[in-house]
Amino acid sequence: MKKLLLIVLSASLFAACNSDDKTVQKSETANEAKVKSAATIDPTAQKLDDLKKLAPVGLDELSAWLPGQLNGIKRNNLTMSSNMGYAIAHADYDKNSKTNMRVTVYDCAGSAGADLYKNIYLNKTKNSQEGEEDYTKTIDLMGGKAVEHHEKQNKITTLTYIAKNRILVVLSARNFEPEQVREAAEKLGTKQS
Repeated sequence: MKKLLLIVLSASLFAACNSDDKTVQKSETANEAKVKSAATIDPTAQKLDDLKKLAPVGLDELSAWLPGQLNGIKRNNLTMSSNMGYAIAHADYDKNSKTNMRVTVYDCAGSAGADLYKNIYLNKTKNSQEGEEDYTKTIDLMGGKAVEHHEKQNKITTLTYIAKNRILVVLSARNFEPEQVREAAEKLGTKQS
């Protein structure tokens, strides 16, 4: 009887020791999986997740991106809204009936804002093209990336870029050279610094 009891105790101790090894191995495997998955996170997906988690800014913060004067032209129209799940503000700067600028700023916070970031900015950064009549290219602007689209015949230039990691800026100008439009965008960026 003592031998039987000794065998049963030995077997249970052996089984208990083995189960701890298996648990340790499983947790090490789980940790390795976490490390591997963290290393393979797509930066674009991470950026979209980060934007979705942000609280929206107020319309007054967006309107600060729209100065009273831009490239020597007074602002003559200002519109703001937050009815579509994201905040938007835009201003028109008309020099005359043929020469003007429009600045539109979007807050990319929240789910709708993150979708805007993806559709208006991110997708455009992947497309470069140059033809006889127009071009679209990604350029460096204020330490980040901007998408510049220029229609040569109509002399329309549009810059699309991200500022402050969440504000989507679209600056469209008619009868301005692309360099002048970039200068205007840089003025908008320095206003906020």
